[in-house]
Amino acid sequence: MPQKTVKVHNEHTKKDEAYTGVALSDLLARSGFAVGQPTHRKMLHSYLVAEGTDKYWVLYSATEIEGSEHEADVLVATAVDGGSLGEDGQLKLVASADKKPQRWVRNLSAIRLVTVSE
Repeated sequence: MPQKTVKVHNEHTKKDEAYTGVALSDLLARSGFAVGQPTHRKMLHSYLVAEGTDKYWVLYSATEIEGSEHEADVLVATAVDGGSLGEDGQLKLVASADKKPQRWVRNLSAIRLVTVSE
């Protein structure tokens, strides 16, 4: 899948970091949730739950991860600053617009998409 690099400031480490990985929107499109006119309403009624192996979980609206709707990037990272993620595991969810990394998920183990019915 196409790789993307985002530069963010990690408030926990007080450092600027460059994460490389796959855009979460690309992963969703690959799994059948491609955003377009037919799925626009469904996207507006959907959210994602991302969970780490430590059972820490966060919530994103589907519009927050879709480039056609939101300026920021949400990335499933596999590398930081050109190297491994280290203690953060093999996968880490990173959001470029968050001022604090409280919705970043280390040791990412699951992403669940939920659509709320009307």
